[in-house]
Amino acid sequence: MKNMSKIKDNLVTIAILIIPFDSFPIYFGSSIYRPVSIFPLFLCFILLVLENSLRLKVKRRIVTLFSIFFLLTYISFSKSINYNDFSGVVDFFITGFLGISSLTVFEDFFCRLKNKIGREAAFNYIGELFSKAMVLPLIFGGFQIVYILSHKLLPGVAVAFSLVTYRWQLGRVFLTCGEPSWAVIYLILLFYFLVFCENCRHRNTKLLIIALYILFTLSMYGYLSVIFAVIFYVIFRALKDIAFLKNIFLIFLLLFLGVIIFDNIMQGIGNTSYFGARYFQLRELVTYIISPEEFIDVIQILSGTVFVRLMNPMIALMIAFEFPFFGCGGGYYYKLYPRYIKQYFPKAIKWYEVEAAVSGEYKITSRNLFMRLFGECGLFIGFLFLGYCLSLLKNIDKNDRRTLWNIALLFMVVLNKDSLCYLPFIFILALFTLVKD
Repeated sequence: MKNMSKIKDNLVTIAILIIPFDSFPIYFGSSIYRPVSIFPLFLCFILLVLENSLRLKVKRRIVTLFSIFFLLTYISFSKSINYNDFSGVVDFFITGFLGISSLTVFEDFFCRLKNKIGREAAFNYIGELFSKAMVLPLIFGGFQIVYILSHKLLPGVAVAFSLVTYRWQLGRVFLTCGEPSWAVIYLILLFYFLVFCENCRHRNTKLLIIALYILFTLSMYGYLSVIFAVIFYVIFRALKDIAFLKNIFLIFLLLFLGVIIFDNIMQGIGNTSYFGARYFQLRELVTYIISPEEFIDVIQILSGTVFVRLMNPMIALMIAFEFPFFGCGGGYYYKLYPRYIKQYFPKAIKWYEVEAAVSGEYKITSRNLFMRLFGECGLFIGFLFLGYCLSLLKNIDKNDRRTLWNIALLFMVVLNKDSLCYLPFIFILALFTLVKD
């Protein structure tokens, strides 16, 4: 029994240590997201089931999740017959099953760790473990920064990148991830642990280094992730303490002045760089946001990447209102996408990202987990999941910054990810076992 428990602990430890390797060069279809941590997590889940050692509280929640998931899979299968395409339900089942099993493993591990050494010590242990997991990615990121500054790469470094990352390009910091914006998620999570873990040496220096890494990702969405994390924290903090709103006006005033100064700097620099081009695209969007009609027109002609990130979640919501009870079926967003594009956003077809999805060259997704559940599973499931995430705010003290930030990060990580087995989301969700009763 002790040997089995040790094996499970080692598997979860390994999974956490390799969690930043989320685009590993192994076959996962056409998806760029290829988390290698899935393998030790799934193996640990099998051991948990065979040993039947899940704690009662975890077991009840997981059984409920699996019951809902199997029902949704059945509904998706029935829709697949109408679509004459079973690939969507297969993808939905595999990713969903892996996601729930990974959540099961993390929660069980965190519960056992908490009961063994206490809540605070367990949180500090997980923080230290995650910090170790980020050592190699940060080293890789250092080489990437050197290239950005000098346009030189040491011999063999490119080969090393290829061994750990399925898709990469120099000129931006991506660590060991498939996208620079994904790297920002891990950097923010590391920032979170460094802030709230006890006995962190050279804390301020480490936080400054992480901020520099985020800056060198040159990812507009990565920067927005930081901003949205702060916005979510402010909102949730305000919900717990109305008096907190009195300070918001001053903060937004300072932000407004900062934006004006930054905009003037960018005007002087111009749009010669990748980040500069993205910034001026965003700036143009903001000028049209007051007029919805003009905003939608600009979205369609501005950039394929911007259109997909902003409008794909909205299309999922449109699908939800057309099929309010059960959605379009789990995994079948891409089936209805071409019709919505042709009917409402025809100008966007000129972009490769959209045209390829409309022509059936690849299966596009909603790019947002909450919107995906609304569109593919119906309004009830969407609101049920959203309500559960918001219910985590219950019984939280207004001064419990660690838990409030945890909730803010939970909402932030799925703004541009819709995978049912997106491990940063699952990891943060399971982390509530340690930060909240």
